[in-house]
Amino acid sequence: KCPIQAHNGMVYCLRFKNDCLLSGGKDGLCNVWNSDVSQKIKSVDMNKHDATDGKNSVRAVDLLGDKVLAGCITSSIYSVALQGNDVKLLTCGHFGDLKDKQSYGELWGLAPSPNGRQYCSVGEDRTLRIWDIQSRKQVTRVELGDPALSCHWSPNGEWIAVGYKNGAFGVVEVANGVETFRKRSRRRRIPCVKFSPCGKFLAVASANNVVDMYEQDGENWNRIGTCSGHSSVI
Repeated sequence: KCPIQAHNGMVYCLRFKNDCLLSGGKDGLCNVWNSDVSQKIKSVDMNKHDATDGKNSVRAVDLLGDKVLAGCITSSIYSVALQGNDVKLLTCGHFGDLKDKQSYGELWGLAPSPNGRQYCSVGEDRTLRIWDIQSRKQVTRVELGDPALSCHWSPNGEWIAVGYKNGAFGVVEVANGVETFRKRSRRRRIPCVKFSPCGKFLAVASANNVVDMYEQDGENWNRIGTCSGHSSVI
């Protein structure tokens, strides 16, 4: 047979099962074909089901009963119904910066909640995520806009501090997932942020070899001092 134009770009995966052929490609499409590939039975654009401003792609496909399983570059696995339009997210995770080909998508920041029931994480995919430990599921995803390297939960559980790759830090309100404060005082990355036991103060350590101390004033954080003299990155 002559080749067919199945995808706009590279075809990353193929799976032949139960008299149908599954294909996934760089264009983010998950396609289902009949046995002789003469007819496309179903096509689902996974770009519409992943909240990212980068381009998604389907890297693995399989068939389980009447569901197509699609694994994406965004570390997400979806269940796609052969009949109907049902697309269900099964699991998800952090991924790389899809705009930066040199980015490996490392996960940098991890911190437990004060009650021990949840934890938060940040990475190069520009997201803050909150996970439920018992159910092992993501419960909140916050789009940060920039790659993040560190995070820490406040003692009262109301705030999460985030340190960014560009030298900024921010504070996110847990209840609504909104970043209420951001400031860039340093030019180099912020590898560590820590609330004080009382929650009123925040230490922000940078690759400039200093630790800036901030005091909370409502939704604002004012710098009250700097610890300098360190010989290397903190």
